[in-house]
Amino acid sequence: MRRITEKLAYYINRIKYSDFPNSAINIAKLAAMDTIGAGIAARCTDVGKLYLKTKPQTDNGCCSILGEGKKTSLMEACFINASLCQTLDFDDTYEINSLAVSHPGPAVIPAALSVGEKINCSGKELIKSIILGYEVVIRVAKAIEPRKDEFWGFANTQIMGAVTAAGVLLGLNEKELVMAIGIAAACSPVANTNMMWSLEKRPISWVKDGVGFVVSTGVMSALLAKNGFIGSRRGLDKEDKYYLLCGSENYKEREIVKNFGEKYEIENLSFKPYPTCRFMQSTLDAIGYLLKERNIKTQNIKRIEIYLPPSLAKFFAEYEPGSMIDAQFSLPYAVAMVIKKEIPSSLWYEKKQII
Repeated sequence: MRRITEKLAYYINRIKYSDFPNSAINIAKLAAMDTIGAGIAARCTDVGKLYLKTKPQTDNGCCSILGEGKKTSLMEACFINASLCQTLDFDDTYEINSLAVSHPGPAVIPAALSVGEKINCSGKELIKSIILGYEVVIRVAKAIEPRKDEFWGFANTQIMGAVTAAGVLLGLNEKELVMAIGIAAACSPVANTNMMWSLEKRPISWVKDGVGFVVSTGVMSALLAKNGFIGSRRGLDKEDKYYLLCGSENYKEREIVKNFGEKYEIENLSFKPYPTCRFMQSTLDAIGYLLKERNIKTQNIKRIEIYLPPSLAKFFAEYEPGSMIDAQFSLPYAVAMVIKKEIPSSLWYEKKQII
């Protein structure tokens, strides 16, 4: 009898491109364009430029960096592209009862693009790897939630999407995929605590989900498994207690394989209209609608009062953000951008805006 991890690998290997409904394929294409666009836009930001500085100065390699023609190694491309795709905080979101529980895009899309470029995959193969990568990210997220309040970040689920996308493209068989998942689970970054984000004691840490490390490790896990490296065969099984690394006390392992292939969770994605933390989006929408519906002129605004849940008021009431990352988690700053009618893009985080 197959364990949960073995069942997952079995189901993944059975899926064919023709099994996907057009709705899932179309959302996968949209998610890819959304993530790639966010990554390219981030190149001009201060944080994006720091990531670009980490790449080698030579053109030797087989994989592209978003927004340029130069090639680099697979691992460098995975790290830099994934990091760029998260820099603007424009990443797509999966929610449970309106609570964000994962940002799959910056993990799955760069892993699929880099591995796909290395092996010269077809478009259909790329889309298949993306849909299945999202499926695994989201299913693991549903299995571990709710987590302890002090555990933040989504690296633990993101790595499962990266290893899945890479494993699908590399043609891992069922046994190899089980091993890849086991390796990824054992090497998974431990979830950040809320204190590690430094929201209360700013400046905020620029690590956030550390998705560059996540994607590099996920892809390497798939490559190792393909070459015969041994990992746990129970990576996502309850007995291996992977869920403890995620901060979960109520692990529902059957959610990972329940009705697999009957529908695809990528169709339930949400996309951010603003380059900020997901928790601020609805407030910004409300401000924008209010300005438009009542035809409020910027020069006539004297005072703004916003009523928020205590946690948001505690963490996001930053009036003098010192960097673009601080600004992404500053509601007063984001509201100012909406009132100024600044296009939601990297323009929000130009130095002249923050200073």
